[in-house]
Amino acid sequence: MLLSEGVRKAASARPDAEGIAYRDMRLTWSQWDERIKRTAGALAAAGIRRGDRVAVLDRNHIDCLDVLLAAGSLGASTVIINWRLTDPELDYILGDCRPRILFLGVEFAERATLLAGSAPGIDRVVMMDKEFEEWIVDAEPRVQDPDVTEDDVVLVIYTSGTTGRPKGA
Repeated sequence: MLLSEGVRKAASARPDAEGIAYRDMRLTWSQWDERIKRTAGALAAAGIRRGDRVAVLDRNHIDCLDVLLAAGSLGASTVIINWRLTDPELDYILGDCRPRILFLGVEFAERATLLAGSAPGIDRVVMMDKEFEEWIVDAEPRVQDPDVTEDDVVLVIYTSGTTGRPKGA
């Protein structure tokens, strides 16, 4: 089963049951499924395709899950970046993974220019706040790409390792 299928199946079986709660936000399974499809639509409209990477630098946030599940439904992988890393470590990771879009939590807004310059392939930086909500609200919902398989990479997390350089796992 593909990662994004879980929410879709729950939305079909129990559309009006609470699917996720984050701070003061409560979404039913069908609302969350629609949100993920809109996020996938926004990603696709931005040119994200199978094999691409997007990166997220934020603390725990529902938008991170939305991006992960939506990107996975397109066959793209999400790189979750540890917010505690130093600028040189962040620079290295972004240069190594080469994401097309970087999603930043509002706490990291001052790093946007620095981080976008770390990876020349970054086409867009999206703030995980009102900007993210505006970005997905008008997006055409997109269902899972039929070419996506269980072998496609969905998530990449960098470890600190023993060599002094982060490694994608």
